[in-house]
Amino acid sequence: MTALIEGASSLAPVSAGGATVVLAVPLGPVMQLGLGVAVSFIAHGIKTYAEMRSDAGKSVYRYLTAMEKAGVVFRSEIRPTRQALQESE
Repeated sequence: MTALIEGASSLAPVSAGGATVVLAVPLGPVMQLGLGVAVSFIAHGIKTYAEMRSDAGKSVYRYLTAMEKAGVVFRSEIRPTRQALQESE
């Protein structure tokens, strides 16, 4: 157990130089490309989400959603005519 503790204490923390060396290996450009694509997807997703939220807030139909949340029920049934009611009797 003592040897394990001494071995762990001798490890130096990873520095920025060490991270640069990792990216400078032959797979470095591939890793950089992958990270760049991931960052661009995340940035684009955040931008798109913000635009959609903004558009939803400016929608002319937002009052319908507010009314529905308040408990209003919208129905699109066609009421029978008087003639249909008389024929069914």
